[in-house]
Amino acid sequence: MYHFGDLDNKENDTTSQQAGGIFVEKIMLKVVLAIKVICSVTWFVTVVTYVVYTACQWIRYALRRRNRKE
Repeated sequence: MYHFGDLDNKENDTTSQQAGGIFVEKIMLKVVLAIKVICSVTWFVTVVTYVVYTACQWIRYALRRRNRKE
């Protein structure tokens, strides 16, 4: 696992640096999870909006056709 610290000298990694790296890693995992949730919600809303829009267009077309026949 990568810890933020001196890249050339691994012996300089202290417990506080390791804890800091773990803390940053946890934050990054939460950020990635938040981005995935936002993308999933955006995709879901887009699909639902498209389905509702298509249904409304179909209903509108059906009502216009019915009104022309009368």
